[in-house]
Amino acid sequence: MSKKLLRSKRNWYAQWHRHSLHGHVHWAIFILAAFVFLQIFKSFVSAQTDTIAPTVSITNPINKARISPGTSLSITASASDNLGIQYVDIFVSRVNQITGNKQTLERIHQCALYASPYVCDWTVPSKKNISYLIQAVAYDTFGNSTISKYVEFTAR
Repeated sequence: MSKKLLRSKRNWYAQWHRHSLHGHVHWAIFILAAFVFLQIFKSFVSAQTDTIAPTVSITNPINKARISPGTSLSITASASDNLGIQYVDIFVSRVNQITGNKQTLERIHQCALYASPYVCDWTVPSKKNISYLIQAVAYDTFGNSTISKYVEFTAR
């Protein structure tokens, strides 16, 4: 081989090697940046985990109220959470039978409410001397939920 041809092959190898290393450095920086981004994203997501359940209560009607049959009733619930309420379910159940400490309930009405104020309109059935239980369930934006205490009223 001539010296000139040998020199040109060495230059080609040197240029290729230098560009090859330069390309590897770019890939290494890209991989490092992607790794750092994933770590930051992972810490952000884990920081947004919520384990605190919401609070919820029925504010209307009051417990042990007597309400006339046929009355249009606005059932109102109050709910709060450290990060936000997604929705509130309100359930009305009729007490069918009371034997000792056992009660048979029949769920007869439900509202799913997605914005405050949490108000569910319901007309009390026309039958007298029937007891009803109202309960609310609040769900926060992370799926935690809380069930309210029952509020009982009688249609009289």
